[in-house]
Amino acid sequence: MKLFVTVGTTAFDELVKFVDQEPFFDDFDVTIQYGPGQYIPKNRNNFAFIKNIEEEYLAADFVISHGGAGTIYRLLELSVPLCAVANLERIDDHQLDICHNLSNRNFIFSVKKISDIPDRIRLFSNGNITFEKFQKESFFCAKEISDYFLK
Repeated sequence: MKLFVTVGTTAFDELVKFVDQEPFFDDFDVTIQYGPGQYIPKNRNNFAFIKNIEEEYLAADFVISHGGAGTIYRLLELSVPLCAVANLERIDDHQLDICHNLSNRNFIFSVKKISDIPDRIRLFSNGNITFEKFQKESFFCAKEISDYFLK
């Protein structure tokens, strides 16, 4: 199974280091996008940034992601299964809310402890879980907002 790990544009060394060093991942084809972090993976395919990350998303069977809304929602739109981890190295904890909400609605896996990721991958790879199909809703107030500001 091909796994892709992404931290987006913010450092998340704890996640990168865990996936790089955890023996569980030795049996998978893993690529890590480590962003601006200080920890550079030594045991897995990796890169800091790439021009078209969407190609990596689509090539993966499963993605391990930081809890950023942009990444998560794009993966959902592409129907790529994922496990999201809130990056608590950030100043605020809004990623916890995003992960919790989408996990409760059965769109994604979400873990609070990085060490729980292997259990979620086992569930997924054994076929013991199915996710709800995400349907993107168009933003319905764009015209009203535009009209308000252009008066």
